[in-house]
Amino acid sequence: MQAPEERFEALGVRELYLSVHPENRPARSLYDSLDYMFTETICEYFGEGEDRMIMKKILNTTKSSSLSPCR
Repeated sequence: MQAPEERFEALGVRELYLSVHPENRPARSLYDSLDYMFTETICEYFGEGEDRMIMKKILNTTKSSSLSPCR
């Protein structure tokens, strides 16, 4: 997950969002460890019984990077 985050940061993206099933504890734990924050739960995101937690990470866009947005 670090490589895409660095690429987005180099492109000036300030926030990343993802969705995860509320009962997927291993994934939630991973996202927590990567500094993603819970923002909301959306009921029936993928249909009946398919709720999702939305998580957000704020990127440090002040950091300069030599990544090319073309690769």
